[in-house]
Amino acid sequence: MVRNLRLELGKEKNMSDVLKAFKFDGKAVSKEPYGSGHINSTFLVVTDTGKRYILQKINNKIFPDVAGLMNNIMLVTEHLKKK
Repeated sequence: MVRNLRLELGKEKNMSDVLKAFKFDGKAVSKEPYGSGHINSTFLVVTDTGKRYILQKINNKIFPDVAGLMNNIMLVTEHLKKK
């Protein structure tokens, strides 16, 4: 499930608040930085059921229109599903 989380500029939300916005299979038991990207921040979340999720915080200084970016990703994904 993709949800649009609008975080106010200049106000960091803690990871627990962000995790509450998603419906995971189980309860998140670990959340760690993942990889070494230079633009976005990526996190690995593991639940008590063993499911693993990747969450990415989009850098809105590089991508100022995050809603437009997410819409483009959705459109491309829908197009690829039809192929």
